[in-house]
Amino acid sequence: MGVFNSKHPDFSMKTDEQLWYEISENLTELSRRDKVNYRVRASKESVIEKLKTLGLTSEISIKTKEKN
Repeated sequence: MGVFNSKHPDFSMKTDEQLWYEISENLTELSRRDKVNYRVRASKESVIEKLKTLGLTSEISIKTKEKN
């Protein structure tokens, strides 16, 4: 499989923090070159699912209720 559609061993050895740092560095450089502001966004649903896996859903429901 090619590099862009594979489980490259270099990627699997890195932490999530390392991968996100590299993404931010790459997007910053592309933004500078292209003079375009790139952004990474998560859907509301995927954020809620991630927070559930971290055991933080009760905090989210409290904050959501406070805003309403």
